[in-house]
Amino acid sequence: MARCKHCNATLQPDGRDGFRALCDVCGLYTFDPATDIGFTGTTIKEADLVDALDVDAASIEHIPTGPWDPVFGGGIVPGSTIIMVGLPGAGKSTIALQASVALAQRSGKPAFVISGENSAAELRFNLDRLQIKLERGQIRLAKTMNSSGMIDDAVLTSVGVSSVLIDSITEICGTKQYDKQVALAKAAKGLAVRHKVPCWLVAQMNKSGDTMGMLALTHSADVLVEVQVIDDGRKRARILRDYGLDDGDARLLMAVKNRFGATHIEHPLLMTANGFTAIPKSMKRTRSKTGDPLRDLILAKDWLEEDLRNQQLSMRETREELSELNEKILKEVAKKPKPEKSAAVARRKKTA
Repeated sequence: MARCKHCNATLQPDGRDGFRALCDVCGLYTFDPATDIGFTGTTIKEADLVDALDVDAASIEHIPTGPWDPVFGGGIVPGSTIIMVGLPGAGKSTIALQASVALAQRSGKPAFVISGENSAAELRFNLDRLQIKLERGQIRLAKTMNSSGMIDDAVLTSVGVSSVLIDSITEICGTKQYDKQVALAKAAKGLAVRHKVPCWLVAQMNKSGDTMGMLALTHSADVLVEVQVIDDGRKRARILRDYGLDDGDARLLMAVKNRFGATHIEHPLLMTANGFTAIPKSMKRTRSKTGDPLRDLILAKDWLEEDLRNQQLSMRETREELSELNEKILKEVAKKPKPEKSAAVARRKKTA
């Protein structure tokens, strides 16, 4: 029979061959790390604590790679593990491949691509399709598709490495082999940390839009980015109309998890035959022309407010433009003729 160490009351069974740590009498916990969870580390003492302001903040490098950088907090962080998720055809592999090439070109070290879905010849076709100009030694491809998904550390050390892309973890490990997927993700994290390079993991989504795998797969990553095909009718219509895009061109990127930046910020990109590109600012500024000056100003104001929320523009510049639009709206409102009072309203005021 277990007793509370605070009031000596009898602890109630928890239904799992043990006793609840929370005492029903005094409301305090009876918890011993050494015996309850097998923890054998030392207990933290006062000398082990430090004030947060006395600690130097860690310096995190963000390497710019392309128009998707805002989703990653300004660039790709060396030593990070990135999981790209999305429905088939969304473009998750394309972004990872484009970013891998950018990292290789920037560092002068090769990017390694391991695919469980495409042969080396098909990967070369995709590189040519994207019109990526490569130099010898920038991209190293696995010859076969039946690999374990990992590269020997000796290879990476001897030739150098700028990034590793595993596409896809779902195909390499098996659709329902969740333990294997998690194990590969953890191994990729170890590789990324040891060589101080980003490691990309592409994962599939099922038809309902959920990541195919356990929640533990998400915990194994530093960054989880979802590439969304805009299938919501109203959202697609708004994006296409206000950005002047053709149907099917738009994709939304959103960081569901990011240890190095903000999350759940939607970032639209153009999907072209040559891969992903940024939406030109001129295209943004010419959107939503209705012919009514007041209506156009209000729409422009709404979009600028959304830009502020999404942190897509400089805060200072956007606030200045927002202030100017508010002034113009007031001027346009002043130009509008005031509605005439009805006869009934006039009679009521007169009798009052």
